[in-house]
Amino acid sequence: MPQLNKKKLRKILQFIKTQRESKGYSQEYVAYKIGITQSAYQKLESGRLSLKVIHVLHLSDVLDFTLSAIDAYLASDPDINPALSSS
Repeated sequence: MPQLNKKKLRKILQFIKTQRESKGYSQEYVAYKIGITQSAYQKLESGRLSLKVIHVLHLSDVLDFTLSAIDAYLASDPDINPALSSS
């Protein structure tokens, strides 16, 4: 199975953090809702703990986003999608 490159992973984590903050949720609250400690969640959000598909699925429920929203976020980023960069 192909692995995400670091740039895409950072962008996904940024998306998740932005979603959490836009809802006014604390790391502690989200951690509780997905069944991990606040410390583990902080490590997950900062990229120091591996982001697993199950985490993304739980986070999408808690933070009310779709996997398509992540894909659209990545597609709209010129760092990820060079076709968006001006020549």
